[in-house]
Amino acid sequence: MPEPSQIIFADAMRKAFYSLLIVVALLQLTGCCGRSTLPPPGRPENASSAKAAAGSVTASSSQSVTVERPLEMLDSTGLNYSIDTPGGVSGGKKKSETGSFFEKQYMQGVELMEKGEFTNAITLFDELAKRYPNTEEASIAELCIAELYFRNKSNDMALKIYQRIVETYPHSHAAENARAGIEYLQSFDRFADEHVSPDIEGRKRRGY
Repeated sequence: MPEPSQIIFADAMRKAFYSLLIVVALLQLTGCCGRSTLPPPGRPENASSAKAAAGSVTASSSQSVTVERPLEMLDSTGLNYSIDTPGGVSGGKKKSETGSFFEKQYMQGVELMEKGEFTNAITLFDELAKRYPNTEEASIAELCIAELYFRNKSNDMALKIYQRIVETYPHSHAAENARAGIEYLQSFDRFADEHVSPDIEGRKRRGY
């Protein structure tokens, strides 16, 4: 049976790993290695006013330029830790066939994002979320789906998924980013309601 110190160390390593994985996911989404892909929660591509609403997300990204690439990090650390047992490590599962499958599918989803094949990417990440319910993998897959809807300007769908992440995985690192996304989208809606032009409002009432 593992010593208490070993359990504490393993738990700390697990938390650190998932922090890095979320950051790498955001770097992939925001265009790491010079590629322009998705903005992080609360940062549409051409809106500097969103910086304050998503400060915590942008700060994490800007401070993590030297993190390992996803494949290197997953290979050295492994995935598939359950997040539904507070403070516990799910059997010490490291690199396995399950983790390898998630790794490959995750990278394929990122490639689809970069190609602009958002529908296919959403389908792939949705399948991953269903395959690994109540795990950190699922929370990351859900976050990617929300980001894809955000990029496609489907704000209602993005908000719905951000809220689902917070409700289903409240203590995950994905939930931290989802909260930033919720804050931005709700602030955006309030701004639109307060500053919509009379002409547009009149057209809405007239139905065209």
